[in-house]
Amino acid sequence: MTVNRRDDFQFVPPHSEGNSFAGIELASFYCYENTTDGGETVALNVNDREDIWGLLREKKRRIKKMSRQFAKHEISRLRALYEVDFLKDILRPDDEVLSEVPCHDPDLTIVEVLARLDRHYSHILERQLFTLWDSVASPDFDCAQQFEDMLRASGLLKVPPPTSEVNLDSIFDRHLKHSGVRLSDLFRCKVVYKLAEGDMLVQNNLTWTHSANNWTPGSGVRRIAASFA
Repeated sequence: MTVNRRDDFQFVPPHSEGNSFAGIELASFYCYENTTDGGETVALNVNDREDIWGLLREKKRRIKKMSRQFAKHEISRLRALYEVDFLKDILRPDDEVLSEVPCHDPDLTIVEVLARLDRHYSHILERQLFTLWDSVASPDFDCAQQFEDMLRASGLLKVPPPTSEVNLDSIFDRHLKHSGVRLSDLFRCKVVYKLAEGDMLVQNNLTWTHSANNWTPGSGVRRIAASFA
């Protein structure tokens, strides 16, 4: 897949690709061209042992009601259609229900919720760990705001003219609530590297997030392809 386009001066906040349902374990990025005056990749290494993870929530789907037992072939179809696990994704008392998901089966009610995080099993590391999935990072205001502050403090943020009305955060319209988390608690360290033509970065998607700073419009071309497994 190609990396999503963004508006002038926008950065991409840190996240691990996908969600806990998909469980993507590897992320890779290949650079065709990167001649901008910014566009550095910022990789952050997750500190999954901190209690701070209890403040975060994942936007995901839960089964609220089943009026009958479903056959195995029906469960497989519904799992693929709605990204719900019929064993794990049952509505919990502490889920914050956001909306009902349109469902073609009248015997099934699915809702979108903000849920407490569960640890995910890493086949690479052979242990359970917390991951800052996109479905966890994108609903949170504070992750993006603190990343902007970090870019500014590191001299990596390209600031638009005062007359510009652009929102620097490329996913600002997906945020739902403030968690109160601090990036210094969520991550052990960061690696900043500007991919050049022919460079390829491969990382553990469960233990590293990917993100990128912005650049001045017209300063060059940034063309990156991404692949996940």
